[in-house]
This record gives sequence, structure tokens and C-alpha cells, in this order.
Amino acid sequence: MFPPSQMIFVAVAGLVVLPGCSSVPSIARDAGMPRVELRNVALVQFRGANSSSPDKPGECDCNNPAHWDGDTLYVFNSAGHPWRSAGPDLFHLRTNYARCEYDTKVSGGRWIECTCRVEDGTLYGWYHFEPTGVCPGAHPDSPKMNLTAPKIGAVKSTDNGATWHDLGVVLEAPPDTLKCDTKNYYFAGGNGDFSVMLDPKKEFLYFFFSTYPNIVSEQGFAVARMTGSAGTSHRFFPLKLIGTTLMPTRFGDRPFTGTRTCANT
Repeated sequence: MFPPSQMIFVAVAGLVVLPGCSSVPSIARDAGMPRVELRNVALVQFRGANSSSPDKPGECDCNNPAHWDGDTLYVFNSAGHPWRSAGPDLFHLRTNYARCEYDTKVSGGRWIECTCRVEDGTLYGWYHFEPTGVCPGAHPDSPKMNLTAPKIGAVKSTDNGATWHDLGVVLEAPPDTLKCDTKNYYFAGGNGDFSVMLDPKKEFLYFFFSTYPNIVSEQGFAVARMTGSAGTSHRFFPLKLIGTTLMPTRFGDRPFTGTRTCANT
């Protein structure tokens, strides 16, 4: 279990009730069996991204990572760009609401998906980047003009995420895996929609991400890991194969071999 300064929070979109669980307290149960009891609770509403006032919450279009610094909890909500809230706990995020700022300009949106605060106070983050113009030559009125191919990038901050220094893209699919004649009009390829986890020994960062290449059998869920001090190293290593296919991606000009599962999307 990580101490508060190193915990990564991920918003959960549903509740799975296992067989034998019940919302009716009166049902007899074996005292030694685990159980789930559903209770009515007050709505917890994030401020969201680009909110004009507390009573007009904005969007939350990705994970909502959070970290502790002393007695203050910081939470990030993104919808093409991250915004930060803070407070004494998850139910009172009423202070320091502000738009986060990157030190670089890009053509496309960047969603902060995960964060990790290390012992010296530096906050590392990873973003889902959707660049524009990935399918050149498309007619301006064509839906193909809106196609993107996500990439995963890294950032770091010394002010709890108010400002971010962009470390660049760390996971990028090969350009020959794009499919610009796709009918979905969202993604033509790429890697994204991910989570990052620091292992208990603090030796590796594990990336769990979705993949969108042009070959259906190569689409699905992938896992990769990075060694170093919570994002300071640029050395990548392949994980043990989870599925049936290895898919090369790149960091800068150096190849990195990720892993592919058998599940297709």
C-alpha cells in the first residue's frame, strides 16, 4: 500500500456485485463470508475541466488522477486540457481550482491520465495526446480531417501540477499502422487511454494502454514498463509476453517493444 504522497487514484465507472452479495441487510449470511452492502450516499461531483463556477461543473473525459501533499489532496480533471482542484479530502475540493499550463505548445489536446509524486516533491504525470493532421490530404469537409492517432507523453511539475514541463512522447505507434480510411472517424491508429502504476519496490512504472493499429488482430490492450526513478529514465524494456503478438513502438529514435494481448476491439 502506498503512502498518501505516492498514491494514484483512478475514477471507477461502475460497481461489480459478486454472487452472494446483496443490497438487503436482512438476508442471513455466514459471518465468515465477505459481503457488499449498498447504501445511499450523497453525489460527489468533480469541478471538471473548464468550469465557470462551482454550480456549473465541466467535463471529465478521462482518468481523474490525484495525489497528496501534506494535508492537501490535488485532483486533475481533463477534457482536451487539464484543470486542477484541491482540498482537505475528496469531498471538499473547493480551493485552488485553476487551468494547468504546459511549457510547450502542440497541435491537439493533452489529457493528464496519471500522476505520481516522488520523495523530493516532484510530481510526474503522463498524458494522452491526440495530434491533429494525422491523415494529410483529406478534404476540409471530410470527417477524416478529425481523425487522430493518440500518443502517450510524460510531464513533470514542481508546483503540484499547476504548471507542467513537457518531457515529450514516450509511447508512439509506428506510422505505417495508421488506417485513414477507417469508418469510425475518431482514431486512425495510435496508443492511448491508459493508466500507469508504480510497483511496490519503486523500480518500474507499468503502462496499461489501449492500441488502435490498422490490423484488427493487433488491436486490444497492451502492457509495457519503464525503469528509473518515476519517469526520469528513458530506458524501456519489453515485458513478459501477455498475448500472442509483439508490437514495436518507439521512444524518440530508439525502438521499444511493447506487448499485445489476444483481446481485440
